[in-house]
This record gives sequence, structure tokens and C-alpha cells, in this order.
Amino acid sequence: KNCEMNKGCYSDDSVIISHYYEVILSDGTGLGIRGFSNSIQFAIDIDGINKGKNSEGYDQFIFVTNNGSVEPYGMNSSPYQKGASTIYAYCLVAPFVGCARWVIDFDNMDYLKLDSSGKCPNGKALNVSANPPVTSCN
Repeated sequence: KNCEMNKGCYSDDSVIISHYYEVILSDGTGLGIRGFSNSIQFAIDIDGINKGKNSEGYDQFIFVTNNGSVEPYGMNSSPYQKGASTIYAYCLVAPFVGCARWVIDFDNMDYLKLDSSGKCPNGKALNVSANPPVTSCN
């Protein structure tokens, strides 16, 4: 389905998403594409517009182009470049923007298990700066 610049093909038709060119792929994935002066941003709802939580880090992820490649959002943002303690800052707090980077690097979505104090159910705190890094609640 091709919604072009109209609403209806992406589960979050907020002001931000409304600036996207929107389509629904044959497998039901919602896709928003937005051009900037130096990159293209892709907002992806992996399970479609009528399924799942329809929230960043759960079933929605953002990717951007950078020097001819497609990367998870946040990979080259300033928090990522400031060092390990802030690499995943976008992901470890709601609204979980930038979690595609976490999922790719650590093969889990354990950031969703954190309680309001930032702890896993077993009391561990995810910490990429620890030695060794704590990147899973297991």
C-alpha cells in the first residue's frame, strides 16, 4: 500500500511520522522514509500498523543513511561518539529511540525488562561501561 505523504501506512501518524513518505510492504511491515539534506531516515514498524505495541524499541526502529551505508539511528550521533558510558543512552530510557543499535550489537531487547530504577528483574543494571560490560539481564 502506498500512502505517499498521507497518513495511514505507519502505526504512529504523529507529527514526526507525518513528514514521512509512507508505505506498507507486502509482509505488512510499515515503512516511513524521510529525506534530510545529508541523509535519509527510515522508520520501520516490523510487525505492521495494527499489531504489537507500536512503540520505539518494541516493534519500531529507526535507521539512517551515513556516507552511503544504512546504520541504526544513534550510531553516529554525539552520545555514541562520547564513549561507552553514553553509547546506548538513547535506548536505555523511554521512548527507547536508538534501540536498533542495541539489538544488533547485543542480540537482545533486555532494555525492555528494566524497572523504573533501571534494574533487571534479577537486580542487575545494564552497563556498557562496566568491566566486563553488562549487556543482558541473564
